[in-house]
Amino acid sequence: RLKGNDAESLKAVALNEFVPGRQKQIEFVKKYKPRVITLTMGGNDVGFADKIKNCLLNIDSCAYVNEKRGDIASEIQKQYKTLKDLYQELYLASGSQAKIYVLGYPNFISSDEHASCELNVGFLNQDERELIVNSVAYLNNVIEHAANAAGFKYVDIENSLDGHKLCDDGEKYVTGITDPLDWNGNSSESFHPNARGHQQMALAVWDNVWNEESGMGESLIDYDVCPDSDENSCPDDSATVDTIQVPEYFTSVD
Repeated sequence: RLKGNDAESLKAVALNEFVPGRQKQIEFVKKYKPRVITLTMGGNDVGFADKIKNCLLNIDSCAYVNEKRGDIASEIQKQYKTLKDLYQELYLASGSQAKIYVLGYPNFISSDEHASCELNVGFLNQDERELIVNSVAYLNNVIEHAANAAGFKYVDIENSLDGHKLCDDGEKYVTGITDPLDWNGNSSESFHPNARGHQQMALAVWDNVWNEESGMGESLIDYDVCPDSDENSCPDDSATVDTIQVPEYFTSVD
């Protein structure tokens, strides 16, 4: 958060010169009225990074595996309204004309009990990896319902890194632990897709805008996000918080 007498001028410069981190991204939408918006939201808001760090530094299973599992489920479900409102706010900020593509999250680690994990995943055991996989799946369910309720295109990329996740046998498309104590200020790279991972995610987006008639993908500008409407927003009233599928993982614990 910028503070001081020059805060506003720094924000103005950022808005004009696309300097990251100084200005809320919705302000760019208001100013430039983009025709297409792609976004992924939710992970930071449920504190995934801190929860994973807590687990990977514990030799035994972290508390989120058992007694705090319900807390995670509750936090994830509460994102529904926040995300729905955000998507609608972005649409209005674009002048009610942008095609909005809401991406889910890719699963980045294997929960297979026989998986061969390297040292760059810390002390994450099979129970903790199962927690991560199910949390990503649940958050994606919430994101999809919020996107549908707001009337925008959900893009499923959950399995885009399969075969190349952490603890998979193939080439890794995900970065393991980097600078766990944040001595060099680059700990945020941990558990994020690398260049190949981003490429696979992009291909997954392309698959979601496939045109069956032409047999090829369409650009995000040309793809018809609301086939039954002339608008770029088509809310689904049936996509309520009560219809979100909760993974059995979160319902089978007391």
